[in-house]
Amino acid sequence: MFGAYPQVMDSETEKTLVEYLVHCNDMYFGLSAKETRGLAFDLAKKLNLKVPASWEAARMAGEDWLSSFLKRHPTLSIRKPEATSLARATSFNRTNVERFFALLRSLMDKHHFQVC
Repeated sequence: MFGAYPQVMDSETEKTLVEYLVHCNDMYFGLSAKETRGLAFDLAKKLNLKVPASWEAARMAGEDWLSSFLKRHPTLSIRKPEATSLARATSFNRTNVERFFALLRSLMDKHHFQVC
C-alpha cells in the first residue's frame, strides 16, 4: 500500500510499465501525463487488476496515482504537450538525426520490417 490508497499494481507490473515508457521515450514518442494515466488504466484492466471506481469513471488512472508513480520512479520524465520550442527546433542536428536513424535501423532489423 502506498499512501492512503491501496496499490493497484505490484512492483513487477510497475517495472514493466516503466520499461515501456522509457522505450517509447527512446523512440522519440514520449507519452503525456494523460496518455500515461490511460495506459496505466488499460494495463490494469488487461491484467484484471482491481481499480478504484474513479479510474473506471474516467477510464484512466487518477492524477494522485500518477504523482505517486512518478515519485516512486524519479528517473521518468512525462512529456507536457506544447508548441515546438526553440530548444526542440535546435535539437534537430546531425547527432540527433543520426541517432534517430540508428534506432530506426535497429527496429527495422529486429522486427524484419520491409521498406515499401
